[in-house]
Amino acid sequence: MNCLSVSKYLERHFLAEGARPMPSEVTEHLRTCPTCRALQARLATAATAVQEHRPDDDRADEAFFSKLHIRFAEQQRAYRPSLVPAWLRRPAFYAVAALFIAVFAVTLFAVREHEVNKDIVPSEATLISTSFVKSGEPVTIRLIYTVSTPVPEAQVFIALGDGIAFETKDAELKQLRAHVWRGALHEGENAIIFAVSAQEGMRSIETRADLDGLRHEHKILLSSEPGGTRVSYYILPARKLHEG
Repeated sequence: MNCLSVSKYLERHFLAEGARPMPSEVTEHLRTCPTCRALQARLATAATAVQEHRPDDDRADEAFFSKLHIRFAEQQRAYRPSLVPAWLRRPAFYAVAALFIAVFAVTLFAVREHEVNKDIVPSEATLISTSFVKSGEPVTIRLIYTVSTPVPEAQVFIALGDGIAFETKDAELKQLRAHVWRGALHEGENAIIFAVSAQEGMRSIETRADLDGLRHEHKILLSSEPGGTRVSYYILPARKLHEG
């Protein structure tokens, strides 16, 4: 099964409150796909939140119905119980249900994005964010690195794929296909920002930085869409430097 079919199955599974065991082909896919495992975890959390707002027992006791019948008889009114369960009438249910839908919609977008780009991006990569740049504007790339201690002489290797160039007034840098950014990183979160221009089609940028004894790698895809360019940021699992 592919990511898209598994995501659709997970939606049906959790809307049915996860009562049925998952087929073996789904569990096997989840075992090897971190993106779908993340979707499963988010849907499970949302489903649990919905269940927490459902009362254990929607039935009133016998004494309650007896009193209710007497009062309605006195008023000569017919008793018509609501066809909507009590837990569905709670405002909190709709808030949690909206959260469930929002979580699924955002994660499904990530699954579909991963499915479209799976032939370009390594299977172990995780989509962390996307942005959209209007036509005619330079594409600003923002790399985030978080370090536990200051790094006075950090290096970030940036490699541009075909059809991409650095957007700069420096004529020499504009001609380069690869560049090493050098500078200091302070403790905590650091942003390294540069701009590129890209031709139509699917283009890619790869980055690499060795920090805190780990190798951090990004894969950034630039894809043409009506009216502009979609920028998708993927991150690969950090590896210890001795692993190569």
